[in-house]
Amino acid sequence: RHEDGGAAAAQGRPPLDETWLGRTPPTEFLSSVDLVIETTLESEHADVAVAARAAGLSVRSFQRRLADAGAAYSELVDRVRFRKAMDWLHDPHVKIVEIAFALGYSDPAHFTRAFRRWTS
Repeated sequence: RHEDGGAAAAQGRPPLDETWLGRTPPTEFLSSVDLVIETTLESEHADVAVAARAAGLSVRSFQRRLADAGAAYSELVDRVRFRKAMDWLHDPHVKIVEIAFALGYSDPAHFTRAFRRWTS
């Protein structure tokens, strides 16, 4: 049972943030892969082996599941990067170089080329 915010505050703790309860992980395979990519973009550079491990599969089995779903891992990474880039580009305080690094690009020029490819 979760404590309400008043009881937590009375005990000197911040109120429990329960907003995550409404956001369960997706059960559909490609949506789950999108989530893994999104969370590993910067730290793991969206490596296929990391995504396969998160799915509990070997890399080859993971790639077969993607192929069965009509997708390629690199295409999914591009889709997630584009979606996140568009979100961040709406914020005038976020610099292009910050977006590039947050999306796992080692150089802002690589991000610029990818963005041109996505929007051409």
